[in-house]
Amino acid sequence: MNLKAPREYDQLSKKERKELLNQCGPDGPLNHLIPDHLLGLPIHQSCDRHDFMFARAHTADDLRHADQVFLENMNRQMEHSSSGWLKAPRRILAWVYYGAVRLYSTIKIWSKSEKTGNRT
Repeated sequence: MNLKAPREYDQLSKKERKELLNQCGPDGPLNHLIPDHLLGLPIHQSCDRHDFMFARAHTADDLRHADQVFLENMNRQMEHSSSGWLKAPRRILAWVYYGAVRLYSTIKIWSKSEKTGNRT
């Protein structure tokens, strides 16, 4: 299964991965509370790719794109391994994760624009 990510993602060293990628969830204590799975389906690969794209984002469009790729990657993971009754609840949870990262991205842009006085 091929998940979307910029070419540079695959070129990260182990040290860079450890510093930049944190599975699912924000930095800090909350990271330990956010599951890295959708009802047993591991999504840490989607989360790591999102972390990479999020860290490299400079504009609201960059963040929106990173968040959209995150949703697409989770959907790819579900298509590859979900079946039966778990498919619908996992899809709902993927949208919850997507909504959370969109909210976080919006807050980041708003916070950045408040500091600089510009809207990105």
